[in-house]
Amino acid sequence: MAKLTRTSCYNPKMANQIKRIRLIQPFDLYTTELQKLVDQLLYVDVIPKFFNKDVTDQIKFPARLSQVVAKQASAITRSIQAKVKLAQDAGNKQKYQQEILNKYTSRSLKIDIKSVNIELDSRFVDIQPNKTSKLCDYWIKITSFPSGRFYIPLKLTNHMKDLVKRGYELKTNALRVHSNGTIGLYFNKEAKLRAVGISLGVDMGRNKIITCSDGSVETTHKTSVPVKQILALIKRRKSNSNSSKKSRTYLKNQINYSLNHDINWNVLKQLVIEDLSDIKTGNKWGKTNQHWRVGFAQDRLKQLSEENDVRLTRVNAAYTSQICSVCGFKDKNNRSGEKFKCLSCDHEMDADINAAINIHNRGIYSSSTRKPKKSLAYESL
Repeated sequence: MAKLTRTSCYNPKMANQIKRIRLIQPFDLYTTELQKLVDQLLYVDVIPKFFNKDVTDQIKFPARLSQVVAKQASAITRSIQAKVKLAQDAGNKQKYQQEILNKYTSRSLKIDIKSVNIELDSRFVDIQPNKTSKLCDYWIKITSFPSGRFYIPLKLTNHMKDLVKRGYELKTNALRVHSNGTIGLYFNKEAKLRAVGISLGVDMGRNKIITCSDGSVETTHKTSVPVKQILALIKRRKSNSNSSKKSRTYLKNQINYSLNHDINWNVLKQLVIEDLSDIKTGNKWGKTNQHWRVGFAQDRLKQLSEENDVRLTRVNAAYTSQICSVCGFKDKNNRSGEKFKCLSCDHEMDADINAAINIHNRGIYSSSTRKPKKSLAYESL
């Protein structure tokens, strides 16, 4: 059974100044050593996941932390290689692919210390409950970072308490240290699919972020406006301006509000959505709607499905807007804007609801799902 993982950020302000300094002290040298190793690996054709002692001995840290540096450098460079390969295979037809090639084939990558996080496992971390006082809930013991040991008091935040109420347990042998001195803690729980409930199909679009097969559509908070209006607003804003950033925040907030309030998660056992993973800013669909956050919306649907023990099924979206949900007749002229009228049986309804019903039926009665990437208990591929 798969495990679900959530991360909660913690500011160790209860710790004294010396301990807070010890948390960020290794980052300057860590970033330098990481940069040196990445620069070397950019010239290597095949990058191993793990390095032998000859490589780690060159890193100016004790053995344990040197292994962490090498592992992160390997992950960074293998990710770069994968991006370059995809861009090369697709050619230079799309602007974003050419930008990737220009960025990474120059054999240089500047690592910013602000973007560096250090993952510490059981070799460095041991989190134990505090049984002697009420000042804090746990003690975080950190050793060999880069040397010696020290203790950080942990007081559970409201977000952490909420995770515990939802069945998550604190992972006591791993954490992530950020360059600003904050700590990322991990909470895990077993994924359990709901056995009783209904199935729902969801059509995602730019005019309405979601339309459901039961007739539910996007609603807005009293202080917000529909996604369609926010996208039009962002389009008029200057790129990277403060007003543009605020509008993007409004867009995310509206997406979150709709996904939480327009889907009744309490009665669902299966959610069927379109597989829109190939939507990018470089293709024809994306150019005119490059601010549409479909990837963010689909990720949120995945997270909400996990949280509510709902099976998530992704299906091929081809022709779902052209097929009649009643008789199955397919014709591109069936749809005209927001209206759908079947040329065969004269059935009329909202075009997006018709598409959502087809998506639902395709997920329940058909095997037309996307090619699996990995097997997860909560996701049907």
